[in-house]
Amino acid sequence: MYGNQPPLKFLTATLGLAIWLTPTLAGAWQLQAIEPAAEQGAAEPDAGTEPDAGALREVPRSSRRGGEGAPAAPPVVQAAPVARDANTADVIPSEVETDADEEIVLDVQTASFKGLVPGKSTIEDIEQKLGEPESFTGDAQQAQLTYRVPPLPKVEFLLNEGVVTSIVIHLSRPTTPPQIAKELGVSAFRPAPIADETGRTLGQAYPERGVLFVLGDDPQQPGVSHIVLEPITAEPFILRVQADVSHRYRECLADLDYAQQLTPDDARIYAQRAEILGAIGRIDEALENMSSAVKLEGTNIQHRLHGARLLVRAGEIDRALVLAKAIAEHDAVDVLTRAQAELLWGDILATGANGDFHQATPHHTKAVELAAPVAAGKTPHLRRAARQVVLEGHLAVARDIALGNWRNKDATVQRWLTQAAKIARDAVLADGADPMLEFVVQRGALAALAGTAGKADAGAIADGAVKLIGEQLDAGVDPLYRKQLQWELGEALFDASRAEHSRGSTDTAIAYGKQALELLEKAAAERDAEEMKHYLLGRVCFRIGSYYAVGKSDHEQALAWYQKSLLHFAEPLPVSLGSELGLHGERYVSMGASYWKAGQQDAGVQLTEQGVKWIKQAVDDGRTPEATLAIPYGNLAAMHRQLGHEDQAKAIANLAERIDAETPQKR
Repeated sequence: MYGNQPPLKFLTATLGLAIWLTPTLAGAWQLQAIEPAAEQGAAEPDAGTEPDAGALREVPRSSRRGGEGAPAAPPVVQAAPVARDANTADVIPSEVETDADEEIVLDVQTASFKGLVPGKSTIEDIEQKLGEPESFTGDAQQAQLTYRVPPLPKVEFLLNEGVVTSIVIHLSRPTTPPQIAKELGVSAFRPAPIADETGRTLGQAYPERGVLFVLGDDPQQPGVSHIVLEPITAEPFILRVQADVSHRYRECLADLDYAQQLTPDDARIYAQRAEILGAIGRIDEALENMSSAVKLEGTNIQHRLHGARLLVRAGEIDRALVLAKAIAEHDAVDVLTRAQAELLWGDILATGANGDFHQATPHHTKAVELAAPVAAGKTPHLRRAARQVVLEGHLAVARDIALGNWRNKDATVQRWLTQAAKIARDAVLADGADPMLEFVVQRGALAALAGTAGKADAGAIADGAVKLIGEQLDAGVDPLYRKQLQWELGEALFDASRAEHSRGSTDTAIAYGKQALELLEKAAAERDAEEMKHYLLGRVCFRIGSYYAVGKSDHEQALAWYQKSLLHFAEPLPVSLGSELGLHGERYVSMGASYWKAGQQDAGVQLTEQGVKWIKQAVDDGRTPEATLAIPYGNLAAMHRQLGHEDQAKAIANLAERIDAETPQKR
């Protein structure tokens, strides 16, 4: 598992909506709905004329980014269409709950032959059971005894200092693994495949019994040629985790725990555990395990790279960027690792409210360029890891273009997404890759479509993702993997809700938003990184409220959702989310206006004042342009004027007018 396939993640955020108070041309103050500054994951505002009073508009931010042409798109390929079920949008995937915390107790017992047990029996025990051997080679330190035990043609005992280390049982003819497993009573155990560097399967091990089936190399007589019995060791448990393609997380964690008892200083154990824990959102534990892996095997750059990925998910963006940059620029790093580091570097640059998509794009395209030759190679684990980089790189470039201020971006985004779909489909059909790569493409597509300003229908993709994950959940997957799928589908549907809102499909946006929240709440209990978890839940609740406020002018419904969001939003905003402070302030101004319109004036003023405070702090820190304050100041001035606070209203209105006068007008 670890090292063979990077984790599937996409850094997603949201586009916030706001209800503001703005002055009319006549000078009277009235309520007016507008869009605030774009979150990462939202459409970049287009330059244009100001809309009529009462229309939605965005706080301009496009001046921060250039408008040159998008990166050249890859060749167009035909992607398989996703069938859309008209009923899917209203269906949450069904599930049969299983206790994810239920302890798995491994039934471990060393297998024996004629009562002779590897690791325990001695040469005297062998001779007492079987008599004199047919042959004896070696000395008192290392020895081999050979017997004929009908109907078996040959049984070999390998000894070290008089104690059996291995028993090799030769079969009279090759036999299928299932038949041998049944005869030996190990069918209930999941075997670990043993393969060489080319991917050719040499045998399969049963870790709980210390049994190894060795496959013959005669293609005319395939099957098990001989069986090896050994003492219980950590290696087969580790190999079984590495070979897991069914996401049996609870079983894998049990394997790793047992392996750690046997070899507590094996860095692979901690690294693989960190990968699983990271996948299910237990980021704090994952970081602890990855730290242990680095301490035990500091020269392994993959450990440090995966640690950087975990730091991103924990919100430690600055630390992650330093690591990713250092790895990508390290002279001794191999091509694949450099490609993975470039991909992560681009992801980090594109994250957050102030994501720089123009800076991110060259790193994402560089990752694809570096990984592509390796993805066409013959070494299976390298090919799969490189193909993952190529796939995620295509999705990342599509997202960069969608969220940036590029020309002709809609068609270019679609071409990158189409190529990503072909890569995933070919990987599954031709190379036996995880079928869930289809969901990776769906998630990436929805993240990109959330930034295309309503140019594409996200519904078919979202419904396809719901159907795919529903099939997985109905199949009774591992309970920890179930929570991962619920969380990731929740994130994907959150993107779908924003994409549908940008198309003016308010009802569909609300439906997807509610589905997203239900899934995220189901999976939240298994996850740590509390600040990041609650921040996402708060954003989803806020967005649903804003759909009611902006799309339906239903401020009573909006308040119900805003109240839920306030339960999740931490005050003050976590340090790791400092780049979001201005945007977060806009959320509070937005909520303040709805509270005001619903007749809760004190709450409206309080929320607006808090929002203005945070936006001003973001301006002072250089994270948000001062122009962002114009409308919030106008809102606050209007509120104070209606409350009869003329002096306060006038002072604040003057600030708004000054900022408006100093802000260049778009033409």
